[in-house]
Amino acid sequence: MPANYHLTPLPVARCPRTPTSILPSIIKPPASPAMPNSIAGQIGKLFWLWAYLSSAESIEIKQGYLLGKRTPWYAQERRDAAPFLCTYMGRGNDEKKPFRFIWNQSHAIATNLYLMLYPRHRMAALLRGHPELAAEVFKILSGITGHELRSRGRVYGDGLYKIEPKELARISGDVFIKQWPELAAGVEQQALLSGFF
Repeated sequence: MPANYHLTPLPVARCPRTPTSILPSIIKPPASPAMPNSIAGQIGKLFWLWAYLSSAESIEIKQGYLLGKRTPWYAQERRDAAPFLCTYMGRGNDEKKPFRFIWNQSHAIATNLYLMLYPRHRMAALLRGHPELAAEVFKILSGITGHELRSRGRVYGDGLYKIEPKELARISGDVFIKQWPELAAGVEQQALLSGFF
């Protein structure tokens, strides 16, 4: 039986305890040779889905940190596509960068394998007014040296580097002010990436 079901958020969130209330929310899963594509088959799939969702109580999965904070427990985080991404683990020495920046031109929703950079404040306004400047922003991000990236992150065994969002935020953002002096207003004396992303 196919394991991928897609639920629309509203009906499930309103009536999470009634299996029949989510019947209209299920997008028809792909046909399975084991179960004919019929009303009975759809009801069987619905029952299987409801049994799966109900099993969280018996195996105490809802007591986990993330699921314990979600309502309903199976809800997924909703996030806009970040225009720029940064890998947060990698290897590199000398001028080889351990992390790389990505210009998300496809507007894909990134997984948790990337740090997501959302323009803020004056940078957001600049890019809203002049979206063509995103290429320049990407060029500047890509120009951050391997040395600076390594100096802000941490290193694990065998040369594996990792950078957390707060560590990335402490990288100098002076080059943005040199490129666009109007960004300087409202930015601290020492411009950091956190002032722009």
